[in-house]
Amino acid sequence: MPGRYAERIDGMGAAPSRATPGERGPTTIMTTASAIMATLGLKRHPTCGYVQETYRSRHSLPAPSLPEGYEGPRPVGSALYFMVTADAHIVMHRIRSDQIYHHYLGDPLQVLLLYPDGTGEVRVVGPDLEAGMRPQLFIPGGTFHMSRLEHTKGFALLGSSEWIGVEPPDVELGDFEDLSRRYPATRDVMMDFMASAGPPSGPLREALRHREAMLDEALQETFPGSDTPSIT
Repeated sequence: MPGRYAERIDGMGAAPSRATPGERGPTTIMTTASAIMATLGLKRHPTCGYVQETYRSRHSLPAPSLPEGYEGPRPVGSALYFMVTADAHIVMHRIRSDQIYHHYLGDPLQVLLLYPDGTGEVRVVGPDLEAGMRPQLFIPGGTFHMSRLEHTKGFALLGSSEWIGVEPPDVELGDFEDLSRRYPATRDVMMDFMASAGPPSGPLREALRHREAMLDEALQETFPGSDTPSIT
């Protein structure tokens, strides 16, 4: 039996009737992060807040047809939900593939982008078009990026679409010491974003190595049953 928003319209019958005011009630939006996490099955992830993959293409591209740097076949594309909260940010990293962020619910998200050509900028993904925000953000492959909430509390629920689909070898964590040398004009902004997320425990390089080990483990937990899981 189709759901109430999946009524068929075809030449065999009349179109579904429209509800009168108050008959169905207003559309409600979940406003608590915990309720959304439970409904969507989001799980804590060391690089991307809370994550749940929703799509992975059944079609794959052979390695010879892919750009240089890919070590094997990849799915055509993949998609996932992710949530950023006050204590679960997107840490500095990059992937080989192009991706698009889609803002769904919650606060605007500030995203620091460090492009392969040596330039950088901060973009805001969110619903306030008059303020210059946009609900989508294109991130070119190879772009280091991290994020934080526009406000210090709350949450932001987004989606990410990636093509070519992403696998663990396509993910690289950013080293702030190295990136500060490569992007001197954005050093202060990087440090500000890093301070918002909270400094990693222990020496920076040791903390990064620990986070990489957590990432490898989380890939298998976040995408069970997949030999080649993806992450944004």
